[in-house]
Amino acid sequence: MDQQQEKIYFGILGFETRIAYVSNRIAVCEFGLGMRDGESINWIKVKAWRELAKYCHESLKRGQELFVKGVGKLKSYKSKEGPFKEVMEVTAKKVALVDMEFSKNNRREAPTFTVKDIPF
Repeated sequence: MDQQQEKIYFGILGFETRIAYVSNRIAVCEFGLGMRDGESINWIKVKAWRELAKYCHESLKRGQELFVKGVGKLKSYKSKEGPFKEVMEVTAKKVALVDMEFSKNNRREAPTFTVKDIPF
């Protein structure tokens, strides 16, 4: 049996969440998580299901910093331009907001945390 390993992803919510209901009214919420890699940003697609989907849709807003714990899978598809593209899709098991501190100038201070600070 292929055991997939859960990982923790950290990034910024790139757009407002979208929720849909599939068979038997099971909620699924999708959003994009932008993860900084040096000067560039890598985007992953995150899907949350059931109660976590409802929480994400009601609570998360574009621009918030998040931790996402889940299982990632690389998916490929044929683009409209012709070549195949790949996208990382993560099935979220847990989602947590990162508390940001604001300075006197209302500028965001970079969060400082250790592995112990991750909320799951």
